[in-house]
Amino acid sequence: MAVLSQKKYQKFNVLSRQLLLLTVVAVEPAAYSQWSAITPTAGVVPPIRRRASMVYVPPAASGTTYGVSVLTEGTDYQCFSGPPANLNSFVFFHSQTGGQWQDTGAKMKALSPNLSGGLGGCPIVGGSPTGNLNNCNCLPPTAPFCTQNPGSCCFFRDGIDGAPMVFWERDHLGNSVNLLFRYGGLMACSNTNRLNQYWFASPSQLQTGTVPGGYWESYNSQSPPGQVPSPRFDHAMVYVPFGSGTDIDGMVVLTGGNTSPPEAAPMTTYIARLDTSVSTEKRLIWKKLISSPGCLNSAAVAPIQVFGHDLFFDPIRKKLIQSRGFYNSGGNLPEASTIEWNAKFVDANCNETPNGNFVKWEAVTSLPTVTNGGARGFAARAFHGGLGKPFSYGGQNTIQPPLATSQFPSGLNLYAAYAAIEPQPRDWWKTIPNSSAPGPRAFASMVYVTALNKIFMFGGYRYQTGAWQNDNFNDSWYYQAPVSTSVQTGIQNVACRPTGATVNATVEVLNAASSGIGTQLRVKVRAAPNSPVGSVGGVLYIGLSQINAPLDPFGMLGCLGFNTPDFAISFSLDANGEAIVEPFVTPFDFNLVGIQLYMQAVLLSPQANPAGLTASDGLGFGIGF
Repeated sequence: MAVLSQKKYQKFNVLSRQLLLLTVVAVEPAAYSQWSAITPTAGVVPPIRRRASMVYVPPAASGTTYGVSVLTEGTDYQCFSGPPANLNSFVFFHSQTGGQWQDTGAKMKALSPNLSGGLGGCPIVGGSPTGNLNNCNCLPPTAPFCTQNPGSCCFFRDGIDGAPMVFWERDHLGNSVNLLFRYGGLMACSNTNRLNQYWFASPSQLQTGTVPGGYWESYNSQSPPGQVPSPRFDHAMVYVPFGSGTDIDGMVVLTGGNTSPPEAAPMTTYIARLDTSVSTEKRLIWKKLISSPGCLNSAAVAPIQVFGHDLFFDPIRKKLIQSRGFYNSGGNLPEASTIEWNAKFVDANCNETPNGNFVKWEAVTSLPTVTNGGARGFAARAFHGGLGKPFSYGGQNTIQPPLATSQFPSGLNLYAAYAAIEPQPRDWWKTIPNSSAPGPRAFASMVYVTALNKIFMFGGYRYQTGAWQNDNFNDSWYYQAPVSTSVQTGIQNVACRPTGATVNATVEVLNAASSGIGTQLRVKVRAAPNSPVGSVGGVLYIGLSQINAPLDPFGMLGCLGFNTPDFAISFSLDANGEAIVEPFVTPFDFNLVGIQLYMQAVLLSPQANPAGLTASDGLGFGIGF
């Protein structure tokens, strides 16, 4: 074996690159969508529910090691046929081995448009509703006050669904808030009673149960007139952390929703901040944004209002990402596109200004060869901080009954390929689930658990058997993905060391923590130190298979060939006996995640053996995200 001439090497290098990448795509990759079902260690598991909201509260705010997830009430299958099951708020205490649920007993107070459906109610002490709706004396649903005053403050024993929730950590001035915030929703067991009030709850009080009889504080104090969102449900909200470097740090973004009548196009974007001038109660100040007319002659779009859609804040790219959902008009057709906003206000001429009253949403250019999951809504979604990518699971592609199993797409674990292939194009990519993955479902609740670097999902439903009560879920799941390239120790080529060398030549993946699909692989080759017959260069071989073949027949006495030579690239060593080699950029294709590759360097060492070559230790590595 000899080092290739430059001309022959270039030809072989091109062919081997094509061979390697084509072969890798054809190889059946290891499952990397690692779902695992959770069996709670203790506590009471929430009854089946869908359209519930769930948020993650980190360790510092929850006073726990791994944080907690708070789940609110939603809708269960008994909604229209009898009293619903327990729809209290629940808390899940995370642990490395799973976790446990706790029933908080918490319910939500709300202004009731009417008291139909057998809902309980309680009037505000002293008369008419005010901004603070918490001074309620609960009455049974048959009480004269409740039946005669349908506009009174009412306590929804049957819950509220379709109301998103966020963890509001700090306000726009950086002051600590650390409260759960929920807005709007639909009165449970109703298709028409939309709400536009809001609630706050302390995570610590929910965890410990220190507030008897309630926990959620209900408010209706919002300003200024004309800027407040109309009553709605199935909208989306996201909190933008303070210090993110946007115009909306410490604020909450609300988009879309099911309203009656539908809001006029284009879609309205609402921004909520806390009124810091009032300490006695929590007042919201809203800012209503529509698409800037000056932006619409560029890449900007004027999106139509949708509901049941995905909404994320990407802290890496400092952008809001909205995807899919159902149109709020025109037959509630599903939407497939993705749009994004850089969280900066603009004026009517599309100029960025902190005082602007307009927004610039831009369409995301799709990859023509990628199946992005198609038009659908009501998927479970969370931003995976470890991967730096939005994540979406499941959903359904129609809301028109009768629903069938085929209308709940199966195996749809989807990541948005934003971070890896900026600036354009980018799209959603389907991952490969392991055999124990959750089945198809919609309306599930999902969060990213920062302390564990895992996705946590609960509940949902799927119409499969023809009986609604058999198609709802109350199972809990963790999802963990390989965040970076994994490196495994290969062979120690001890017998192949040059005479006088104390250790053998080595290869090392330099950027394992940040490499993966869509990134440049960087390898350091280090010649054997203290060798009187030191190398000046050689070839790095990368292969699909580990073979551990003796190289004695080629004159490399005592050496083992670690892997097949499917890909090769030559290098020269510097004065320190080292070389930085960049073999290739791994294509951004999720089918490559989990593929195992192997590498070894063959170095020129004229007096080492009859072949004048030595082989480094071998190294195996798996392609990550």
